[in-house]
Amino acid sequence: MRVDDLAALIADVAAGTVATADDAERGPVAGGTTPVIVAGKLATWRDYLGTVIDALGVAPEWTDEPAWTGRLLTDRARAWGWAPRVSLAQAMDELRSSLAAGS
Repeated sequence: MRVDDLAALIADVAAGTVATADDAERGPVAGGTTPVIVAGKLATWRDYLGTVIDALGVAPEWTDEPAWTGRLLTDRARAWGWAPRVSLAQAMDELRSSLAAGS
């Protein structure tokens, strides 16, 4: 979700706090690349896009056209015993503030 949480996970893996494994469901695969989404909790595109359009002061145009309906799973790192420190609400507040300030 936030760079702080991503950096913390990388540090925990490098320090061995989060142990490597031969199966990505039990830990990052040693010597390999293990995809992981670092997020406070499950969120929807509407959570993210709603924050952005609200901060920018634009009106969304929602359509009923076919769209990607997949899920971004955020529980892999949690299964390894790691937990993010930043909540979704905190991250969205920071995003909103950043966009409102023009950063």
